[in-house]
Amino acid sequence: MKKNLLSYFLIALISLFIFSCNDDDDPGNVQQGEVEFGFSLKDITGNKSSKADTAEPAALIVSIEDAGGTLVYDMEEIELYNMNGSFISKPLSLLTGSYTLEKFLVIDAEGNVIYASPLEGSDLAYLVNDPLPIEFNVSKDETVKLVPEVLSTENLTPEDFGYTTFSFEVVETFDFLLSVFVYDETAENFELTDAILSVSANENTIYTDSVQAITNQIKVNDGFDSYILTVEKEGYTSYVDTFTNEELKLYFSSEDNGPLVIILTKIDNNCPTTITDIDGNVYTTTQIGEQCWMAENLNVGTMIDSISLPTDNGYIEKWCYNDDPANCETYGALYSWNEMMQYDTLIASQGICPNGWHIPTINDWDILISNFNSDSFNSQYAGIFMNDDIPTYGAKDDLGWFWCSETTDILNSLRGRTFDDGKSAYRYTNPESIFASWGFSVRCIKN
Repeated sequence: MKKNLLSYFLIALISLFIFSCNDDDDPGNVQQGEVEFGFSLKDITGNKSSKADTAEPAALIVSIEDAGGTLVYDMEEIELYNMNGSFISKPLSLLTGSYTLEKFLVIDAEGNVIYASPLEGSDLAYLVNDPLPIEFNVSKDETVKLVPEVLSTENLTPEDFGYTTFSFEVVETFDFLLSVFVYDETAENFELTDAILSVSANENTIYTDSVQAITNQIKVNDGFDSYILTVEKEGYTSYVDTFTNEELKLYFSSEDNGPLVIILTKIDNNCPTTITDIDGNVYTTTQIGEQCWMAENLNVGTMIDSISLPTDNGYIEKWCYNDDPANCETYGALYSWNEMMQYDTLIASQGICPNGWHIPTINDWDILISNFNSDSFNSQYAGIFMNDDIPTYGAKDDLGWFWCSETTDILNSLRGRTFDDGKSAYRYTNPESIFASWGFSVRCIKN
């Protein structure tokens, strides 16, 4: 009972699909190809001891527009590789479609522009066969190679090439890993899925693109204090959450947090009137926005007293406020985090919830908070149980604390409180003031 099958399947899927590819026949696949660059130097000086002999090309600076005129790469720096005197760039990934190469500069290790491709209409355009912009097409799973002609910038100005300046700022970036899952009711398992990801910072969208049903490596600009991630898929509730710069960078390697796993909840307007737990307790439910929640605190399991701790023993164990079973009947039970999760650590675990329901994720709570209606949610302020050196119950009828399924170094809970006869809810995180061994209320949400 302590480990449900969904958890094992989800672990296996995450391991299996990291950096894997979808079946090519899957219509949900995002079609991508690659472009790589070389360059052809046109010598207009006749001087064999020019800058080409003294400055080693180290990288390219390119700007690329799509068919709609949107810059998909703006002064992007690309590393160059020296292949026995010939230079080739690291490939860039692009969605299939038509593009134009708008700017093309070659820099040395010091960041100096040593070669450039002239723009059409510039003073030097006549010296090359194909001045910029250069049109090209990207096909699925293919690599197109572009070899623009470049001229030495020695003794020449940016205006000679059609540029206003050769100055540029190298944008620092970092990568993080992201996987998106949805629940497959037929397979009774969580499955990787495609979706649309948007990342914003400082009220501007800095990244938007499709993510595939794999573990995706996402590159964004560094230097912002925080990032808002939005994941959308038709038929599912959108995921929105905020990460600090440091938090998002941890979702890259298994030594840190590994991939950021996002569970999307299917929009279900068929919220049942009631739901029954394994003990036969019946709970009313409520539709809040696009979510279907229990409208009562969970009260499943066997009561233990305040001097006892729940253990992984095959039984669901709970506390009742002041060790009084009547309080469990009125307010619901209080559970430790591990007991609630049934000693699992996976996001959106079923835990002690009825079949077809799960322990709410941070995103589930955030969506609820944005639509919070205290009358519909029926907060039931059951208080908390703090089993420290002196076990203590407190705050019944004043505070309600509800666990989330996520926990890393910081335990997460939703805190509701009465303010001047009104009610509000907000997410509370504080590693120094809450502990997994404490007893909080549990609400379940429909898969």
